[in-house]
Amino acid sequence: MKTTNNDYFKFFLDILIVIKTLFKSKINNIFTPFRISFENKNSKECIILGNGPSLNKDIDHLNNIDNNSDLFVVNYFARSEYFYKLKPTQYFFSDKMFWSNVILDKVKNDNEAVFEILKSVNWKIDILCPVEGFKFISDKLSKNKNLTIKIIPIRYSNLLSEKSSYSAIKNRYYSVPNVNSVITLLWMSIFMNYNKITLYGCDFSAFKDLKVDQKTNHVIVSTKHFYGNSLAEKDASKKYINQVNKTLSVRLYQVYRGFKLLDILAKISKDLNVEVINGSSFSFIDSFPRSQQ
Repeated sequence: MKTTNNDYFKFFLDILIVIKTLFKSKINNIFTPFRISFENKNSKECIILGNGPSLNKDIDHLNNIDNNSDLFVVNYFARSEYFYKLKPTQYFFSDKMFWSNVILDKVKNDNEAVFEILKSVNWKIDILCPVEGFKFISDKLSKNKNLTIKIIPIRYSNLLSEKSSYSAIKNRYYSVPNVNSVITLLWMSIFMNYNKITLYGCDFSAFKDLKVDQKTNHVIVSTKHFYGNSLAEKDASKKYINQVNKTLSVRLYQVYRGFKLLDILAKISKDLNVEVINGSSFSFIDSFPRSQQ
C-alpha cells in the first residue's frame, strides 16, 4: 500500500505525542525510565488464566503445572476452588474498582471477600496492580509477608496510526492501555522474556452478552465467569455510585480496541521470538495459534 502525505503527517504527530508522554512521565517522577523494563525471565514459561467459562473445561490441563512455570491469575480468581489447588505465583488486580472510593456496596463486598482470602495465603505471590492502586492494595495486603505488592507500569496515549502504536509498544516507550487484564499481562509477559506463554480461560466472548434495556436504553454488561457470577457481576456496567451508562457504540469500540491490541501483540511476540499459544478450548481470539491438546 502506498504511503501518503497524510500517513507521514500522522506519523510526525505521533512522534510528538510520544515525546510529550515520555517527558510528562519524567516530570511526574524524575526516576521513571524512558523505556519500560521488567525482571528478566529467560528460559521460563508462564500461563495466563482469564476467568472465561472455558476454564471449567480446560482446568484439568493445569493440574500438573511445571514448577518452573509462573501462573498469572486476575481479579476475582481467588473466589474459585482452584485458587488453593493451583497456587498462582502472580495475581493481577487490573480494575480500578478494587481501589475506588465510589464503588457500590455489592462490589465492595466482593472485593473484601477476595482480600480476606489473600490475607491468609501461605505461599509466595506477587500482587500486581497499576500505580494508582498501589497504596490501597498495599494497605490491604502488605501484612501478609508472603505477598509482595508490585506496580505494573502503564504509560499510554492514543496515537493516530496502528504502525506508531506497534512501534511505541515494541520499543517499550509505551505499555498497552490497561483495557483488559489478560491483554496487560500478555504484554508484560512478552517483555519479561518468557520463552512460551499459554493462555487459558480467554474466551473474549463478553460482547455476545451485551444487551440494551428496552425501556431505559441502558447497555447491560453481564460477562460470564468460570466460577459463576456474584450479585455485583450480574451487571458489570453498574459498579460505581452515580455511574453514567456507556453507550453501545462505546462498548463495541472497547471490544474492537481489545482485539486490535491482541493483533499488535501477536506481531510483537513473533518479532521477539516469544511463543504465545491460546490453549482455551473456546475463544474468539484469532491472533495466536491454538493448542494442539
